[in-house]
Amino acid sequence: MRIGEAILATPLEIYDGIIGALEQLNLQRLLAPLLDTLDALAAGVNQGLEDTTGAFQRLQDALPDRVGSTTISVSVSVST
Repeated sequence: MRIGEAILATPLEIYDGIIGALEQLNLQRLLAPLLDTLDALAAGVNQGLEDTTGAFQRLQDALPDRVGSTTISVSVSVST
């Protein structure tokens, strides 16, 4: 065994052990609750935006086209 191989033997064993443990993980199963929560959050945000848009539309429809009656009168006199 060469010196380089001897130095790297232990780190490589540790690395192989870590990789083996990671390969045994079922990431889809582990992440499913998080992904479900994110989907529910996105649906809630979407519904909130739709509700807000509807509320603004109803508010706009409820406002009169004109507020009050304003009359402006101007009189001009020119003399030479």
